[in-house]
Amino acid sequence: MKTVLRTLFLFLILIAGILTFLLTPMGLKLSLDATNYFLPGKLTIQKISGIIIGPIDIKQLHYVNKTENIEIGQLNFDWYPTALLKREFHISKLNIDHLHITTKDNASVNQWTPKNIEKKARSLINSFKEPHAVFSLAIDQAHLSNLQLNNLQKKSVVRISSINLHTQFTQKKWDAALVIAIQQPHPFLLKLQIYGNPAHYQTHLSLQGAHTNWNLMGIGDKQHLSLNTEKNKLLNGTLDMHLQLHWQTAMQWQGHIHANQINFSLINPNWINHFSMQINSNGDNAKPFSTTSDIHVSMPNGTFHLSIKHQKIWHITWHFKMHALSHWFDKTSGYAESRGKIDGDLTNPHFNIFFHSTLHTKKEKLHDIQATLSGDFKKHILRSDIVYQKQKMHLQLDGDWHDQQWIGNLKKLTIITSPQQVWHLNKPTHIMVTKKVITITPLCLVLPNAGDICITGKSINQKLDASININIHHFNWLQVWARNLHIPKGKLHAHFKIAGDINHPKITGALELNQGSIIFPRLNLTLHNISAAILSDGKILNFTASADSLNQPVQLKGFVDLFQPIISGQITITSNHFPIINTEEYAVFVSSDLNVAIKGNQISVTGQINIPKARIQPNDYQTVETLPANDVVYVGDITPPPIPFWKTQVDIMLHIGNDVHLKASGITAQLGGSIRLQQGSTGDFFGTGQITAQKGVYSLYGQTLTVSPDSSLNFTHSLINNPTLNIKASKVIQSISTLGFSGFSGFSRDNLIVGVELQGSIKSPKVTFFSNRANLSQANILSYLLLGYSNSSSTAGNTDLLIRALGAIDLKSQGLLGKENIASQIQSGLGLNELGVESETTVDALGNPLDKQSAFVVGKSLSRHFYVRYSFGLLTPVNVFELRYLFNENWAIQTDSSSLGNGADILYTISTD
Repeated sequence: MKTVLRTLFLFLILIAGILTFLLTPMGLKLSLDATNYFLPGKLTIQKISGIIIGPIDIKQLHYVNKTENIEIGQLNFDWYPTALLKREFHISKLNIDHLHITTKDNASVNQWTPKNIEKKARSLINSFKEPHAVFSLAIDQAHLSNLQLNNLQKKSVVRISSINLHTQFTQKKWDAALVIAIQQPHPFLLKLQIYGNPAHYQTHLSLQGAHTNWNLMGIGDKQHLSLNTEKNKLLNGTLDMHLQLHWQTAMQWQGHIHANQINFSLINPNWINHFSMQINSNGDNAKPFSTTSDIHVSMPNGTFHLSIKHQKIWHITWHFKMHALSHWFDKTSGYAESRGKIDGDLTNPHFNIFFHSTLHTKKEKLHDIQATLSGDFKKHILRSDIVYQKQKMHLQLDGDWHDQQWIGNLKKLTIITSPQQVWHLNKPTHIMVTKKVITITPLCLVLPNAGDICITGKSINQKLDASININIHHFNWLQVWARNLHIPKGKLHAHFKIAGDINHPKITGALELNQGSIIFPRLNLTLHNISAAILSDGKILNFTASADSLNQPVQLKGFVDLFQPIISGQITITSNHFPIINTEEYAVFVSSDLNVAIKGNQISVTGQINIPKARIQPNDYQTVETLPANDVVYVGDITPPPIPFWKTQVDIMLHIGNDVHLKASGITAQLGGSIRLQQGSTGDFFGTGQITAQKGVYSLYGQTLTVSPDSSLNFTHSLINNPTLNIKASKVIQSISTLGFSGFSGFSRDNLIVGVELQGSIKSPKVTFFSNRANLSQANILSYLLLGYSNSSSTAGNTDLLIRALGAIDLKSQGLLGKENIASQIQSGLGLNELGVESETTVDALGNPLDKQSAFVVGKSLSRHFYVRYSFGLLTPVNVFELRYLFNENWAIQTDSSSLGNGADILYTISTD
């Protein structure tokens, strides 16, 4: 009796525990804690209420794993647990609000391998063959609102305002309705309906939105499904579909899909704007499997055709063309084409593949690439021809796959740098590849009468053992890539051994260059007695190099640490009166002691540069008339400059010696001084120091001014292109002054000193004129500087010159090197074609010149053919109004009206180069 009571008591406790678990909030919490323990991520809930058998209310649910982040603002759920007894999962209510799903960057992408495709296809076929599930599904009401799907990998966002779902799938009844309202990337309304029973059911799928009204109807039973489109408008194009499926014994299908001019850019501007496709396919999944399928795709920038047939063996052919690769690849343009065929068993088919392309990047252009691959897996041949600029390469590689290893025979490798310079293999190279071993017999390229380069090696279990041997005694072939230099002689011998882990190999060996010389035609320099040596012990690579030019030496030595995970090293450059350029315009000699430190992509340059001797006298070009800035239109996209890989920091001291002479733009001077040059992370150069001008003169319009010995350009940690100006130039004019007092008169010599002084910066200069006579105006001083006499004696043409000079000096609004003076800004703002001071000559009716004077001129083009011009004299009050009509580029008629009279002219213009 006690045993029965004890058993009954335990049973009651168990029943109470189960009821407590199902009917109390504590049981719901325990179940969530257990679920969170087995989940691969972390689940957090701010507030939860309800019991396991329903209803359940959840607020602020957050779930995070390695690939996804899921957030739910509010969730309401209720169901019928007793329906499980009837093998039915019955949800009465499901409401979800503010569902955000974010796919992270590291999310894995589904691999569409043949094995995975076959697995998914068989799963789909079996679902049709056995439509009866263990449990039936019924959803009375499901409503999801404010959904957002973020894919960080594809940088895409999909927003769905609502999803409404009702389903009932039982053995006797199928009834389902799904409505999805999409907001982004474009508003669409998707509806899906399924009704009937497993023996006879119908489906209706519709999509409506921008330029879209597409409907798909289906009728099916346990062994058959037929799908057909009723309305075919899709994204401003059409999509027609007809598909018949049968699966009584094996899956059989027959159908076609025809898409015409579908504009996917209505959804995303970066997608294809005109897409057409035609698919015809039929097949039988019974043994033996058979199918015939044709796919043709047409797009604005290419076409693709694929044909697949299988009757005991496979027959696959394809042909695709891409007319503009820039549409698919941002930094690459060009053309690509491929065609080929595959026949036989896919475990070892016979194939013949052809590829042809021209590739262009912003920096490089591969003129032509052609490749053919023929044979089968066991025996095949690869042939390739590549044209890069004017160089060509021909390759032939025979391959053989046997016993889990691939054996290649490189029969031909020819590199043609010019018709007279052809690198070729001295004998075939054998290559063997297995899962763990790669071996390459000596690959030797030989250039007759120039030298050879040989490479050999092997890799076993990621352990590398390779060697490189170089012997070159003729370098003219390098001119193909280095057109600005010429290497007439030299001897290069090198031997390197590479061993160790393939990711961190150890490099040992040596390189020697002797009796070398290099000619730089543009610099008019020749380096003689070039010698270089490289020695590596596997950890440190040491190198030295030396040369001389005009019997002056330069030396370079340093090392690179190969043992560090990032590249690091140091270079020292020393020279003594070494010429860096020696042309008619420039001749510069430097003595340097520089240290260059490299770590990763960081370069630091420190040291000193002395310029003991230099001659700078560039060609002096006369000014020419150019188009105004507002008449020049630049077309095309503005490409931002590429971000440089190397980040350079510079801190060097530049000393200018006593034999540095400048002769340019009318200035002749001896330069001196010192500047500390610094470059930071921004890339701008800053200077601290002073450049002086000694024994300097300045010539302008036949007049010579003496530059003051204390003139200089000063740098106070300022940009190197904007120093502070402290320049003063003057001239002495011999003059005689008249004296008169108490009835007596006489003459005295009083030398006149006039000059110009520049202060401020180059970008914002301040120009002032000075004289030893306080009563001289700025215009008179300028007249003395430019003409040698006062402006009171100026002619009309010289007055024009002075006004232009004053406009250039006094009226600059943007500085000495600025954009425009005030007159140019007024002309641009009023839309005038002509505004300024010019020299004009008035003539009589017979064309005889009457007077020459300076005049202020205003002109405007009223149209392509009409031009109006008005001028008035500055010295003689003569006002002239002109109207000109252009018939063509040669003939024109002009009328004039002034205070001197009226006139008309017929003009004929001849232009010559």
